[in-house]
Amino acid sequence: HGRCRASCVSLLQRARSSGAEGPLLAVASNLSWRSSSSRAAKKLRTEGTQVRCRHILVRHSGSKHPIDKVRRKAVKRTLEEAESIQLKVLDDLNEEEEVQTSQKAGIRPSSAQFTTLCRALSECESSLKGGELAGDLGWLDPSKRYEKAPPPLPKVAINLHVGQVSDIIVTELGVHILKRTG
Repeated sequence: HGRCRASCVSLLQRARSSGAEGPLLAVASNLSWRSSSSRAAKKLRTEGTQVRCRHILVRHSGSKHPIDKVRRKAVKRTLEEAESIQLKVLDDLNEEEEVQTSQKAGIRPSSAQFTTLCRALSECESSLKGGELAGDLGWLDPSKRYEKAPPPLPKVAINLHVGQVSDIIVTELGVHILKRTG
């Protein structure tokens, strides 16, 4: 699925479960070759556009505000533990996508599954919004700054297709997974 960070987290988990100790490092790169004309076309497509997305946020003790605002308690987990939680979310969404794909071609993970996971796990107050708006960050423009959507999020979101789920994204607020909705 082109999820480099999720692949690294999974690899590190396997190393730890096999008994590896101490600091570990995993590196992955997503390379794609494009002609100069396709790069110019991409810039034209993304300039001045807005995207809408939902997210699942899992905080860790090193994040800017290590407090679960939904459950009103301090967060004590490490970055590695937060990434592991998000890796499980991606696994759950991928299982859902595989079930739906076997039933009907071209289906993305359902909004209902994303909503369920968002309500159960997200530590952002946006997870309390009703129905399909759980985790909604609203309309984002990659050229602007937002309090609840640090700079990497709009830039990642604009490169997703509507309905597509992102890789694991680490920001100052914690560890995110995005789903583009518009």
